[in-house]
Amino acid sequence: MKALIFLFCLTSLGFYVSSDKVAEIQIKEGSEIVIEGRSNLNRFSCGYDANITQSKNLITYDIVDNTFFLKDANLMLQSKQFDCGGPLINKDFNKLMQTDLYPNISIKLNQVKVEQEAYIITANIKIAGKSKKYKFDMCHNQDNNYTGELSLNIQDFDLQAPNKLLGAIKVDPVIDINFDMDLAINQNQ
Repeated sequence: MKALIFLFCLTSLGFYVSSDKVAEIQIKEGSEIVIEGRSNLNRFSCGYDANITQSKNLITYDIVDNTFFLKDANLMLQSKQFDCGGPLINKDFNKLMQTDLYPNISIKLNQVKVEQEAYIITANIKIAGKSKKYKFDMCHNQDNNYTGELSLNIQDFDLQAPNKLLGAIKVDPVIDINFDMDLAINQNQ
């Protein structure tokens, strides 16, 4: 009986045809990723100060029930390229992010579910060597412009929000990552 099941599985694999499709995606100049946070005194903003690049321009995907399952859709951001508006806050940001040990922030897009008003993105975010899965919405605006926001707690990555002036200034551990992406999309298959 086991041999019969094995033979069935082996012959079934011979008839399997992959439904994977390929798209070329370029992140256009002017796309932005901004990290926003707040303390008990004010708000701060750290913008990515370099061109956003992905590890591969060709993304392999499959579509099942309005959901795109992505392969090789990775963004790699250099932590030191975030500009928070001044050398002292940049130094604090790099210390928090442990950029000497972990120079990159990785965003791996796993799937995109198409809804009526938005796209539901499922992604793994890797910060300071720790990876967590998140879901967030992105909206298609005009042309190929997509915007979205992801809120996360830095303590999920074993990072501690800094305190200044003997604890008089406390930074909230919840930050917002804002995406404003202009994309050129060419579906090859």
